[in-house]
Amino acid sequence: MNEVQRRVRAEFEKILERDHAVSKKEDKELLKGLWANFDEEDISYAASNLKAGVQDLVLDAVKSQLYLYYMGFKRGRGSLGSAEIKTQGERVGSGYLKGLEDELLNEGKAPDSKLKATTRARVGALSEYLSRIVAADRAVVRFRARVLGDPAKTLSPEEADKLIHSLAAEQQAGPPRDAETLWWSGNDKATQAEPIKVWPGSELWYLRNISSRLARRYPWTEDQACYFILTGQTIKAATISGRVSESSTGVAAHRYHRDTITLEIAAWVPSEYVRQAYHNVQHDLLGENNRQPELRNVEVFRFVVTHSKLQVVNREEGLAKLTISKWKELRELWNKKYQEGHEWHYHKKKDHRFSRDFYRGQEAVIGTRDGLPGVP
Repeated sequence: MNEVQRRVRAEFEKILERDHAVSKKEDKELLKGLWANFDEEDISYAASNLKAGVQDLVLDAVKSQLYLYYMGFKRGRGSLGSAEIKTQGERVGSGYLKGLEDELLNEGKAPDSKLKATTRARVGALSEYLSRIVAADRAVVRFRARVLGDPAKTLSPEEADKLIHSLAAEQQAGPPRDAETLWWSGNDKATQAEPIKVWPGSELWYLRNISSRLARRYPWTEDQACYFILTGQTIKAATISGRVSESSTGVAAHRYHRDTITLEIAAWVPSEYVRQAYHNVQHDLLGENNRQPELRNVEVFRFVVTHSKLQVVNREEGLAKLTISKWKELRELWNKKYQEGHEWHYHKKKDHRFSRDFYRGQEAVIGTRDGLPGVP
């Protein structure tokens, strides 16, 4: 093994250990077997494009039967890929992201300590102000007077939790289709809240409506607004909030998957935090796999797309799909553009690589492998 190959192998093992739970000390036989599956051309290409090329080797390795068998059966664990998204700003069912400010202002790296202190103080002052003025909201005053017995009365967290569940048990349940959801967290943090079914006309239904309206008007969540109405405790204003959306669309035969990140940030928040907030959310969504795809793979995908043809399957029903030529024919067309000697040339002995790189490029560009040739 020459020096170049040693560099490639070292980077290969480093990524497997960092991202895929493969230990250099404990899993030597696995690493040896995975490396033996690569031929010299794979390694040579990785050496010429170290960052992207080695990632391609890793991708092949973790999809191999050897890796899946070893990790799944011999060690009793599976791949630690991107099956589960874990976020410090918690990702809840609706796709909203919470806790971004705590991550940035309390735990994250601040641009400088003075900026962090000023920003934190500003959030604190805003939180105090909003909690004070919302106590004068007409609906809040009326609800407290009617349910708590005094417009200025509030409850302890324990008393509030007891009241919520007591009212839930006492309410007259109606048809399931009429039920709405009150979110109750039992604290002032924007955490995963407990869903409680409420029916029109009940006190919890009124509480739910007030909480929903306050959440639309102020930088609070519904569960925080509900908690405030009952306890009067100061709610931390959210000056940075986000949303992750996933959508799968396209046409019947060809799919397209899209992930988007939407951030809502108060205009006065320092720009340093905006960049960091986006970085954190993106990392939580994509994990360690947020790398730029190999340029050749993207171009192969584009090349195949431009050579696809529309085929009408059923004119009356308006059914159609795109068709592509055989991989051998497409590879030969590609090689006319990239002649022998070019690093993007595909040799006849490696027919499968052209289709392999196409699928890699396709998944990177459209987020799914169900693009071309298409869903059966």
